[in-house]
Amino acid sequence: MDRLAGWDEHNRGRRLRVLVIGGGIGGLCLAQGLHRAGMDVTVFERDDAPDARTQGYRLNIEPVGSEALHHCLPSALWDRFVATAGDPGPGMGFSTSSCDC
Repeated sequence: MDRLAGWDEHNRGRRLRVLVIGGGIGGLCLAQGLHRAGMDVTVFERDDAPDARTQGYRLNIEPVGSEALHHCLPSALWDRFVATAGDPGPGMGFSTSSCDC
């Protein structure tokens, strides 16, 4: 931490520049949160385009992760996320070999 001592005084009035490596859900959420906090953020992603991977995806976000996303995303993006999210269904179920529930 000694290397950062005095950073605030030396750089007063300058925006902190942050590079985020990876444009997955974690990297993009981090970038949104840092941007909201007033930092200059650039995201680097290995893939050439958002549709570069054609295998599709499925994402499960638990309540704590959903709360973090809600706090990091601007209202319009959060609303879009909720509007396009799939229905999680009733949950997991079990049955016997004779299909008794």
